[in-house]
Amino acid sequence: MGTTFVRDHMTSFDGYPRVSEDASLFDAALALDEGRQRLDAKGHRFMAVLVLDNAGKVIGKLNRLDILTCLEPEYLTNEELKKVSRFGLTPEFLHSMLDNFDLWKSPLMDICRKSFGKRVGDFIQKQGSEVFIDANATLNQAIHQLIMGRTQALLVVSDGEVSGLLRLVDVFDQVASLMRACRI
Repeated sequence: MGTTFVRDHMTSFDGYPRVSEDASLFDAALALDEGRQRLDAKGHRFMAVLVLDNAGKVIGKLNRLDILTCLEPEYLTNEELKKVSRFGLTPEFLHSMLDNFDLWKSPLMDICRKSFGKRVGDFIQKQGSEVFIDANATLNQAIHQLIMGRTQALLVVSDGEVSGLLRLVDVFDQVASLMRACRI
């Protein structure tokens, strides 16, 4: 099999829940929860909410982990947490981080109430280039980016516009299909 490209495996935005960049985090969480109840054409649940700018163009996405992260703002501001988040750490170490950085000390209902005043666009601006991939990138490059970024999907860019999503589920389906076809 020859080289495959991101454009060959990306999915369209059809059916995805959407919110504007001016929406609250609360609105994004509700939209994502509603979207998770539906299935796409391939039988998968919608696991992200698309964020649109004022012109209606997709500028970002949020998944469940993003929303939970946004509820505790210290995760977004503490560089040490970002650096170590990709490594396998002991439960004891993680518990010490919760104490040392005073994370999740407020009652959950207080944190959730704060979601009404948090604007989705503020979080989208903090997402870096690691959530985007060019449509002409190889699937190998995309797999590397998905793994290193520990993300469930990448926004696909074609001719400077976000044109679709490359989801981990679709990449895995492709890899599993190739593995089934292997004759070792």
